[in-house]
Amino acid sequence: MEQFQLNVQKILDKQFHVDFKGYSAIEVDEFLDKVIADYTRFDELVEMFGERIVQLEKMNASLKAQVMELEGKVALANQASEENVSQLDIVKRLAKLENEVYSKVR
Repeated sequence: MEQFQLNVQKILDKQFHVDFKGYSAIEVDEFLDKVIADYTRFDELVEMFGERIVQLEKMNASLKAQVMELEGKVALANQASEENVSQLDIVKRLAKLENEVYSKVR
């Protein structure tokens, strides 16, 4: 994942040539110390967010599995409900037929 030109070590190891009208070495060092501190914090954040992404992807996969399981249970419940309704219809029809048969016998 080396997509950046700089890292903490490269900044720390950087040497500047001092010219007659160059920059103050102390100011450059102080600024680079700030840059290093920011890069270090940035690296920590990238690692922390990467770990969080992995956790969330695992949680997402688990939740997807639960959804699929629940959808299966709902489908089974709907199928059982339909079977119960059809059995109930059969029982009702049978009861009507028995009533007709027994009412004619009396």
